[in-house]
Amino acid sequence: MTSTASGPAHTRAARVPCAAYLEAADAAGAVHRLDGHLVVAGEHGDPLTGELQCLVEYAAPALLGPPHHAGRLPGLSDAMVPGAASVLLRHPGQGALPAPWTRSLTYLRLHAAAAVPASGLVLREATAADVRSVRSWLAEAIGNGLRARRTSAAASEVAAAADAVWNRADRVTLVVVADGEPVGHGTLLMDEYDDLTGEPFVDLWDTLVARPELRGPATDLLIAAAAERAARASRPLVGNVVHSAPGSDGEGHGERIVASLTAKGWRVTHEYWHHPLDRGDM
Repeated sequence: MTSTASGPAHTRAARVPCAAYLEAADAAGAVHRLDGHLVVAGEHGDPLTGELQCLVEYAAPALLGPPHHAGRLPGLSDAMVPGAASVLLRHPGQGALPAPWTRSLTYLRLHAAAAVPASGLVLREATAADVRSVRSWLAEAIGNGLRARRTSAAASEVAAAADAVWNRADRVTLVVVADGEPVGHGTLLMDEYDDLTGEPFVDLWDTLVARPELRGPATDLLIAAAAERAARASRPLVGNVVHSAPGSDGEGHGERIVASLTAKGWRVTHEYWHHPLDRGDM
């Protein structure tokens, strides 16, 4: 499970927006109507790639299902965010959208953590001695997410994004040790909120295990420990999976990860779908 700094910082199910969110969106001019149905959309600048997007954080269910399948939303993007290069849509994750929509991110919530058998691995909190390794792993996760979407960013920007996560006051990083050496991490952000619903959660921002032969047991150990931390905070544990762009080497990999996670007690809460905009046709 991984996350990138380039996605919207929201999770949990795409239900009806809370009153505080709607008030703020209305004050920002982000509330729209399409055939009488509510749409909340505004400008989103990708912090790593710089792409200007029309971020649709909420669209009424009637606009997402048949017969339109969100097909009318891209045509409204110029009115909502003039000059946007793409539309990024928060979707409840029930069914797929037709091309050229592509699944970009899937958010999941852990409902039941699996029992972790003894593995001989050691788990501890990160210390000052781990800073270099963890920052490198965070940067690797961000780079992997960018490559999956067939985009890129300057190395300095990727490093800065990794540092921003490391420097968060609510960050907790757990490190897996094998044979006396750190081999992976799980980094949590303990104080996240979904702006749309107003709900708090613990964000499993990234897990990464550098030794492939240990990836399964080490990841299971990290997730179990993360679930325990979230339970202590009385918050759900949420993570996300980045999906590879069509035609990329990793196409379909994200879907396989989601299938594996749902078999281990995770449930999809919602997704983000991406739709490029051809400025010549608008």
